[in-house]
Amino acid sequence: MKTGLINSSEDISDVDADQYPYVKLVFHASDAINLTAPQLKKWLVTYTPAAEGVLYFDGSTATQHLKEGETLTSTYRFKNISPKAFSDSLTVQYNIFNTTARTSDLQSKKIKAPASGQETTFDITINTKEKAGLNDVRVYVNPRILPELYYDNNVLELKDYLDVAADIFNPVLDVTVDGRYIFNGDYVSSNPAIVIKLWDENALLLKTDTTGITVLLKYPCDTDDCPFIQIYFTRPDVQWFPASSTSDFKIEFAPTNLPVGTYTLRVDAKDVRNNASGTEPYEITFVVAEDNSVTIQNPYPNPSSSVFFFNIVVTGDEHPDVLRMEIINTSGQVVQEIGYDEFFTGTNTLIWDASNQPGGLYFYRIMLNQSGKETKTVIGKLMLVK
Repeated sequence: MKTGLINSSEDISDVDADQYPYVKLVFHASDAINLTAPQLKKWLVTYTPAAEGVLYFDGSTATQHLKEGETLTSTYRFKNISPKAFSDSLTVQYNIFNTTARTSDLQSKKIKAPASGQETTFDITINTKEKAGLNDVRVYVNPRILPELYYDNNVLELKDYLDVAADIFNPVLDVTVDGRYIFNGDYVSSNPAIVIKLWDENALLLKTDTTGITVLLKYPCDTDDCPFIQIYFTRPDVQWFPASSTSDFKIEFAPTNLPVGTYTLRVDAKDVRNNASGTEPYEITFVVAEDNSVTIQNPYPNPSSSVFFFNIVVTGDEHPDVLRMEIINTSGQVVQEIGYDEFFTGTNTLIWDASNQPGGLYFYRIMLNQSGKETKTVIGKLMLVK
């Protein structure tokens, strides 16, 4: 059989490589006369190869331990090891797979394509919010978007790379009415300023919305089982403020002209991680009274070894001007005077600290002025036990 050299070429440069990135060349030979097709010994295909890059990780591959809400920034490098340049910027996909909850967080970013022999350095920042437990991290540069010789060396996967400790601590709920902490059955004004604050020890998970917060108010009614009414945050008498690095999450509820009767306020609050502020919602009962009155209750504890407390209960929206209290010893000498002129509706508390006084019997005289006139005087005894 004769052999020979067939030297010919075929130019296929008009085929769009972007449209046909996986084009294949097939050689087909036939001999219709002798039925002996020529055999191919050498086939030379010349072409300009696609670009080729390799991904590197600059950091420790050991498991990183973080608290939920912390961020972790890692540095990567993508080097172009070919003489060919990439035709466009490169897409980087990074996925954080939580092996505990079986959830994925897939994100992407663009980086500058490195020139031949050069490399591009880039950072990946991961927020650990809602990623409690172990997490795998997978970074993929150019996920088969631009032509490249090989894609396998574009992927870097770190198993169990993030170990995130969950936020399991309860937030602290703080509720005041007219700037004070009230007790069940206390009196408040018909236009109270109710302030609700939620403090969380985890400053990394700031509460910036009202999710998990419910405010209910039970108004007085003619039945024994009055329903709770939800206080929506879209009401004109409600304002809320997201938490920041310097302030707590806060709600201001300022109802006006509340009818006379008994009310119950209920607040259910959860933090960003759905941790409740307590095993039960906060609940307090208060009273709005129509009559303006002042009641001076007996001091307590009495006898006492150091401190005596005096409660002055104010109802209605008209407050006394000033209260003056004198502490008198058995010789008739006034040993201390206490003034008070910032009354609010409800229970106002005066304190006499007698820790510097000798033990024995004392008298107190409380004089109450309203509209420039003395309206009430109360006299009683105190026993200081040393």
